[in-house]
Amino acid sequence: MPSSFSNSTCSTPNNDTIQSILKNDAVRYVRKGYGLFFAILIFLTFFYYGPIILYQIWPYYLSLCEKHPFFERYRVWPEKEWPWKSDNVKWQKCLRKTIKNLFVNQVLVSSIVGYIGVFISQNKSKTSFEEFPDHITIIKHILIMMIMEDFSFYWAHRFLHLPFVYIYIHKQHHEYNNSISLCSEYANPIEFVLSNIFPTCLGYLLLGENVHFATYLLWLGIRIFETIDGHCGYEFSWSPYRLLPLSGSSEFHNFHHSHNIGAFGSFFTYWDTICGTNRDYFAYKARKEGLNQKKLEKKLLELQKKKQ
Repeated sequence: MPSSFSNSTCSTPNNDTIQSILKNDAVRYVRKGYGLFFAILIFLTFFYYGPIILYQIWPYYLSLCEKHPFFERYRVWPEKEWPWKSDNVKWQKCLRKTIKNLFVNQVLVSSIVGYIGVFISQNKSKTSFEEFPDHITIIKHILIMMIMEDFSFYWAHRFLHLPFVYIYIHKQHHEYNNSISLCSEYANPIEFVLSNIFPTCLGYLLLGENVHFATYLLWLGIRIFETIDGHCGYEFSWSPYRLLPLSGSSEFHNFHHSHNIGAFGSFFTYWDTICGTNRDYFAYKARKEGLNQKKLEKKLLELQKKKQ
């Protein structure tokens, strides 16, 4: 073993047997000396006081975000209360259920499907630094994965809305009729595989050895933040996802949650346009804008009367 690592506190076993690894770890803890005490103290302090501090400041943070005009002017449904305000007891129960479901989907289901996917695809994508792609290649591959995701998500989503499928699988996701970011991946595990994992991975699998794994990781981040943005309940004008031509929106997907009809796309709206599944959304938007116009005209008349 090199001398520079002779007193190391990291785990460097001589071989890969369980016995040697455990023995090496025991030695590693001894080498820490008094540092082990402080490491435990820091660890316990963080996990003991962290939740207490967050518990105290979290309500103020939420209150600031909810009431600050910078955020509130972008609310999709400003007239509707958030679930934790309308019925806090029901919300706490729903929150616990959601967190458990996210754990099952993100940790268990994703791990199993990921292992199966690697086994089937034989992990043919590029991984070396020498093969790292240039900017144009990265953008091109991400666009391909985005288009494939939107296509497969649209049709998987429509399938999930078939009555005999919806009642047993997709209905769970629609428990949130006023969507928030936390519910973006709250779903039955079957739905999670069918409309989340499969559409997200389809483009990557089709590109095969042509795509670099780093590009796929970047794409994963883009996809996850897109669904968070789409479910957040705010139509931010500065959202980078709205720069895409024919892009969807938080309002578009919020309509789907509130009315449970049409607006099936994720990144784009052109499949909804081609298949006519966005007509109800545009009819709703026209009515909403008409009502807003009437309210505005009424306020202007009231102001004019006050001035007179």
